[in-house]
Amino acid sequence: MGDGYPVRNASYVPGAAGPTAELLALVAGFFLFADLRRRRALSPAHAWSGLILGLGASQVFDGLVDHEVLRVHQIRYGVDVTPYDWAWNLAGVALLLVGAVRCGGGAGPVTACAAYL
Repeated sequence: MGDGYPVRNASYVPGAAGPTAELLALVAGFFLFADLRRRRALSPAHAWSGLILGLGASQVFDGLVDHEVLRVHQIRYGVDVTPYDWAWNLAGVALLLVGAVRCGGGAGPVTACAAYL
Protein backbone atom coordinates (compact mmCIF):
# COMPACT_ATOMS: atom_id res chain seq x y z
CA MET A 1 0.00 0.00 0.00
CA GLY A 2 2.89 2.35 0.62
CA ASP A 3 4.61 1.55 -2.69
CA GLY A 4 3.16 4.58 -4.50
CA TYR A 5 0.85 2.58 -6.74
CA PRO A 6 -2.95 2.95 -6.67
CA VAL A 7 -4.82 0.65 -4.34
CA ARG A 8 -6.43 -2.20 -6.27
CA ASN A 9 -9.15 -3.97 -4.34
CA ALA A 10 -12.90 -4.53 -4.38
CA SER A 11 -13.58 -1.24 -2.58
CA TYR A 12 -12.46 0.63 -5.72
CA VAL A 13 -15.36 -0.74 -7.82
CA PRO A 14 -17.56 2.33 -7.08
CA GLY A 15 -14.91 4.33 -8.94
CA ALA A 16 -16.50 3.15 -12.19
CA ALA A 17 -19.41 5.51 -11.51
CA GLY A 18 -17.24 8.50 -12.48
CA PRO A 19 -16.36 7.38 -16.00
CA THR A 20 -19.94 6.16 -16.52
CA ALA A 21 -21.36 9.56 -15.52
CA GLU A 22 -18.78 11.26 -17.74
CA LEU A 23 -19.80 9.17 -20.74
CA LEU A 24 -23.50 9.88 -20.13
CA ALA A 25 -22.76 13.61 -19.86
CA LEU A 26 -20.84 13.52 -23.15
CA VAL A 27 -23.67 11.73 -24.94
CA ALA A 28 -26.24 14.16 -23.53
CA GLY A 29 -24.03 17.08 -24.57
CA PHE A 30 -23.79 15.79 -28.13
CA PHE A 31 -27.59 15.49 -28.30
CA LEU A 32 -27.99 19.04 -26.99
CA PHE A 33 -25.37 20.27 -29.47
CA ALA A 34 -27.16 18.50 -32.35
CA ASP A 35 -30.47 20.01 -31.26
CA LEU A 36 -29.01 23.51 -31.28
CA ARG A 37 -27.58 22.95 -34.75
CA ARG A 38 -30.91 21.56 -36.00
CA ARG A 39 -32.77 24.62 -34.71
CA ARG A 40 -30.03 26.92 -36.06
CA ALA A 41 -29.62 28.36 -32.57
CA LEU A 42 -25.98 27.39 -32.15
CA SER A 43 -23.54 30.16 -31.34
CA PRO A 44 -20.14 28.92 -32.53
CA ALA A 45 -18.28 31.33 -30.25
CA HIS A 46 -20.11 30.06 -27.18
CA ALA A 47 -19.74 26.45 -28.30
CA TRP A 48 -15.96 26.85 -28.60
CA SER A 49 -15.85 28.68 -25.26
CA GLY A 50 -17.77 25.87 -23.61
CA LEU A 51 -15.43 23.27 -25.07
CA ILE A 52 -12.33 25.13 -23.88
CA LEU A 53 -13.85 25.76 -20.43
CA GLY A 54 -14.75 22.08 -20.15
CA LEU A 55 -11.25 20.99 -21.13
CA GLY A 56 -9.73 23.32 -18.54
CA ALA A 57 -12.13 22.31 -15.77
CA SER A 58 -11.55 18.63 -16.46
CA GLN A 59 -7.79 19.09 -16.42
CA VAL A 60 -7.77 21.10 -13.18
CA PHE A 61 -10.12 18.59 -11.53
CA ASP A 62 -7.89 15.73 -12.63
CA GLY A 63 -4.77 17.49 -11.40
CA LEU A 64 -6.12 18.52 -8.02
CA VAL A 65 -8.57 15.79 -7.08
CA ASP A 66 -7.23 12.69 -8.87
CA HIS A 67 -3.52 13.46 -8.56
CA GLU A 68 -3.31 15.32 -5.24
CA VAL A 69 -6.28 14.33 -3.08
CA LEU A 70 -7.11 10.77 -4.15
CA ARG A 71 -3.70 9.85 -5.57
CA VAL A 72 -5.53 7.68 -8.13
CA HIS A 73 -2.72 7.89 -10.68
CA GLN A 74 0.53 9.74 -11.24
CA ILE A 75 2.35 10.75 -14.40
CA ARG A 76 5.47 8.92 -13.21
CA TYR A 77 6.30 6.76 -10.24
CA GLY A 78 9.44 6.89 -8.13
CA VAL A 79 10.31 10.51 -8.92
CA ASP A 80 9.26 13.93 -7.66
CA VAL A 81 6.13 14.74 -9.69
CA THR A 82 5.79 18.33 -8.46
CA PRO A 83 7.00 19.93 -11.74
CA TYR A 84 4.62 17.73 -13.74
CA ASP A 85 1.69 18.57 -11.46
CA TRP A 86 2.42 22.30 -11.67
CA ALA A 87 2.65 22.19 -15.46
CA TRP A 88 -0.59 20.16 -15.73
CA ASN A 89 -2.55 22.41 -13.38
CA LEU A 90 -1.24 25.66 -14.88
CA ALA A 91 -2.13 24.44 -18.38
CA GLY A 92 -5.66 23.70 -17.10
CA VAL A 93 -5.95 27.16 -15.55
CA ALA A 94 -4.75 28.68 -18.85
CA LEU A 95 -7.50 26.79 -20.69
CA LEU A 96 -10.06 28.07 -18.18
CA LEU A 97 -8.88 31.64 -18.70
CA VAL A 98 -8.93 31.34 -22.50
CA GLY A 99 -12.44 29.87 -22.40
CA ALA A 100 -13.68 32.59 -20.05
CA VAL A 101 -12.23 35.38 -22.19
CA ARG A 102 -13.71 33.86 -25.37
CA CYS A 103 -17.08 33.51 -23.69
CA GLY A 104 -17.06 37.11 -22.55
CA GLY A 105 -16.85 38.71 -25.96
CA GLY A 106 -16.98 42.26 -24.72
CA ALA A 107 -19.39 41.94 -21.81
CA GLY A 108 -16.93 40.32 -19.43
CA PRO A 109 -16.51 36.60 -18.92
CA VAL A 110 -18.58 36.18 -15.78
CA THR A 111 -21.65 38.09 -17.02
CA ALA A 112 -21.80 36.49 -20.46
CA CYS A 113 -21.08 32.92 -19.35
CA ALA A 114 -23.36 33.03 -16.31
CA ALA A 115 -26.37 33.50 -18.59
CA TYR A 116 -25.72 30.06 -20.09
CA LEU A 117 -25.26 28.13 -16.84
